[in-house]
Amino acid sequence: MLVSFVLPVYNKENDIEPVLESLKAQEGDFDREFIFVDDGSTDRSAEMIHDLMEGIPHVYYVYQDNKGPSYASNRGFQMARGEWVKPLDADDVLLPQATHLLLKAALSSKADVAFGLRTTWTTENVHSSLANLKANGPQTSSPSDDLLMLSLHGQIFHTSSAMLAKSETLIKIEGCDTRVFVQDYSLLLRLALDSTWVCLDNHLVFEPLPETSLDQRLSHNQTQERHDLNAALYWFFRDHPNLPFHAFQYAAKKATGRAKQFHFSLKTLSNWIKSHNKGLDRSTYLDLIRQSLKVFPKELVKRPRG
Repeated sequence: MLVSFVLPVYNKENDIEPVLESLKAQEGDFDREFIFVDDGSTDRSAEMIHDLMEGIPHVYYVYQDNKGPSYASNRGFQMARGEWVKPLDADDVLLPQATHLLLKAALSSKADVAFGLRTTWTTENVHSSLANLKANGPQTSSPSDDLLMLSLHGQIFHTSSAMLAKSETLIKIEGCDTRVFVQDYSLLLRLALDSTWVCLDNHLVFEPLPETSLDQRLSHNQTQERHDLNAALYWFFRDHPNLPFHAFQYAAKKATGRAKQFHFSLKTLSNWIKSHNKGLDRSTYLDLIRQSLKVFPKELVKRPRG
């Protein structure tokens, strides 16, 4: 069994050393390869990957002009030779047991995708996660059949770093939506439509605290994050115009709710939707999601370059 670790990298020299050490420390009786897609770094990321992964077999590094993490992730997925793919942001740290537990859960439940949880990197969080695993073992659950609504409601922690997926599944759904800069949510939505899941209620991945991370982590940029959540919704629902009406309805409510936080000129729009739900159709809801994208300050939002 071969697992392909896929890491999009952009200017991570200040954060990548513990990430690489956690990769090398992954436990489990499976073969592994490590794919680094450098998305146009201008710092010492490439040098550090070369030095810290020296002597480790099956390490692959590719450089591309800066296009964004969605493009970089997809390139890594396409390069992967493994039956399973383990994506990982280049500043997230894995527990040693993380990949083994995700793989075991996926195989035993015959799922296409296994999810764990991510939390912030603190000594207390790491120790409590390890203690919980030792005391109780992995806690697995099978989500409801309506994975799309589960994802829209935010009941799945949508980060690709906490995921393991079949390579053929990622290829079938065409990976991340490259019309969206950040990769996580578009990937989750696509998987929700065409795969089976198992979830582990265990923290397996740790992200740096905002005050300790020395890079510009995208998840610490709330404008970028909220814009891309809405962008992922827009393109997803535009691509699938026959999805259930209630899904369009709920997606528009979420998108306009995020837009209100940025002083949307129609800041009563969410309330307006509630009072007019019965008279709206799918195309109107889709247009409301599209309108929500206009309120985010352009100078604060990165967009794909492909």
